[in-house]
Parts: sequence; structure tokens; C-alpha cells
Amino acid sequence: MVSVIMLDYTTNPEKVIERSLLLTRNMYPDLPYERRSTEDRIRDVWKRKHFGCFEKAWATILAKNLSRSCTHQLVRHRLFSFSQVSMRRVEPNNLDSIVPPSIAENERAKELFDYSFDRCRTTYELIRELGIPQEDARFIIPMGIETQIEVTGNFRNWLHLLNMRTNPAAQWEIRDLAWECHKLLQSIAPNVFSDEYKEVWAYV
Repeated sequence: MVSVIMLDYTTNPEKVIERSLLLTRNMYPDLPYERRSTEDRIRDVWKRKHFGCFEKAWATILAKNLSRSCTHQLVRHRLFSFSQVSMRRVEPNNLDSIVPPSIAENERAKELFDYSFDRCRTTYELIRELGIPQEDARFIIPMGIETQIEVTGNFRNWLHLLNMRTNPAAQWEIRDLAWECHKLLQSIAPNVFSDEYKEVWAYV
């Protein structure tokens, strides 16, 4: 199952977003008679669709135990910055395979899946023994091979990803990844990633 770790993020991200909002209103620093809570300020951002303020805060998340099939979808979100395990530097036979639940729950399908993966691993080793470089031998490795990827993006990027990838129509693995990222993001910016605004994510 996919696992995620928060590696780094903007210090006091919601205060940074609030400061950005105040600047646009020529209220920076804030005026005493206009003081309101940060939560109220974030509500204003949502209400007025002033989503550029969300670009001022960012987060870096490490995703582990997922397949290259999943990361091929993830890297389509091109405004993020990515660092991923290199198949030129890491031997694929040291990595696990990611088995879809539909296959894991079907005994015959699981047998065929394991057989195919084992054949690919064996073929990879034989090709390498023939002197084929790792960067070419890796072509035989299935998309279900395990990988890790580090993802950095601003909060607006993250909200866009969450809107697309938590959708029930999204593929199961990237949907699981998106919901796990949502938990982490909500822990550092509860008013930005509040459940209250899920219906508005599409407009960010």
C-alpha cells in the first residue's frame, strides 16, 4: 500500500497565505481595527476565489510503495517538481512488485502475474550477463515495479491534483496516493485543505 511522508513545507503556511491576501488589500502590515483570525482570512480566499494566494505556500511529500504505472500519471502534473528512483542506478531485482487488488484477490490472476514478473526479472539478469547496459536492460521491467518519488509543489498545485485524483473515476492507486497526501496537507494547513471546500477544488 502506498505510504507518504511529509519532508518539508512552508513554515506557518496559512500565515504566509494570509499575509499575501493582506498585501493585495494594502493592509500589510495588518491594521488593528481590521484584525481577524487567520481562519477567517483563508475563508476570504476561498469565498473570493483569490487562489493566487495559495501559491505562496508549498510542501514536499515523499511517496513510497507505489508503481511506475502510478508515477507515470503523477508526473503529468507538470507544475510540480519531481525526483524519482533511477532505473539506471537501482537494480530492479532489488525492488518489489506492486500488485493491484483485483489481481491479488484472484488466485489464478495472481499466479500469472507472479509468473510474468519472475520471467521479466530472469530475462533482465540474462540480458545483463550478455553485457547489455542497465539503461537498456530496464526496458524489460514491467510498469508494476516498485518506486519512490519526491513531489514538491505549491498549495494551488496540490489542490488541483487533489481535485483530479481523489475523484472516484481516478485509477485506484493514484486515488489512494491523493487521499494520503490530503491527510498530510490537511495536518499542516487545515483551513486550506479543509473538507468544507472539497466541492470548490475544481475551481482552483
